[in-house]
Amino acid sequence: MEDSEKLTALKKAYADIILNTAKEAAARIMVSERKASRFQQELVSTKEEALQMLLRLKQMFDSKIFGSDPSCADYLKSLIEALFQHTTRLLTNIQEFTARPDIADDCFLLASRCIRYCPQLFIPSSVFPSLVDCSMIGITVQHREASNSILHFLADIFDLANSSVGEQFIPIRDGVIIPRGASITRILVASLTGALPKSRVDVVSYTLLALTRSYGMQALEWAKKSVLLIPSTAVTDVERSRFLKALSDAASGGDTNGLTVPVEELSDVCRRNRSVQEIVQEALRPLELNMVNVS
Repeated sequence: MEDSEKLTALKKAYADIILNTAKEAAARIMVSERKASRFQQELVSTKEEALQMLLRLKQMFDSKIFGSDPSCADYLKSLIEALFQHTTRLLTNIQEFTARPDIADDCFLLASRCIRYCPQLFIPSSVFPSLVDCSMIGITVQHREASNSILHFLADIFDLANSSVGEQFIPIRDGVIIPRGASITRILVASLTGALPKSRVDVVSYTLLALTRSYGMQALEWAKKSVLLIPSTAVTDVERSRFLKALSDAASGGDTNGLTVPVEELSDVCRRNRSVQEIVQEALRPLELNMVNVS
């Protein structure tokens, strides 16, 4: 009888321990759920705030005069810097671009408008280098509109000399682009050869062409180093040479139409099957922004 009472007491003690453990676990779960709910609300609020800022800036740029109106310059400059700083803090990796393609799309569409309508406010700003870095992270996002907006943004930067207003800011632009030129070129070559769908080759080609026209033989050297990273099991020396010859002609001011066929050829040969495409992307590694090119 005494053993039975001891056993009953032991069972009760275990039951109490289990019950208390369950209560404690339930309490912790409730705290975690409340924290998760709060984080979700903060995320929604942050996204909504970014979208509202994007909409405000878009409304301003719907009037092209606004960007060149001196009376609005200080306000617009503050708004541009606040908006783009906020966005670059949100879009810190390709996963964030994939999760928020609408913000990326609107951000880089508006950045392109800044380049066209008020480069005097945007190019010298502290946020310009950060936005270029942000664009490099997001080039290969699979969302079509977001990717196209990023590529057009970069092309507008490279074409800055085509604008009489923007031409004076070329030294500032070059101070940002040249240190990143090799990485930008490598990401563009990776995009041509499989990092982006085949349907986007035309947009990528134009961006690469704009880069080549702006930086000439320097851009050609960046392209050469990138293409040489691709193993010979994927691309032959002849295919490499044709691609680089077409870029060289474009850099020298030659007919840019001659770039189409070599670009298509390089793109197709690097996409001929999944195995080759994986080999090429592993060599180019478009998501590693600061990878050292090896010739």
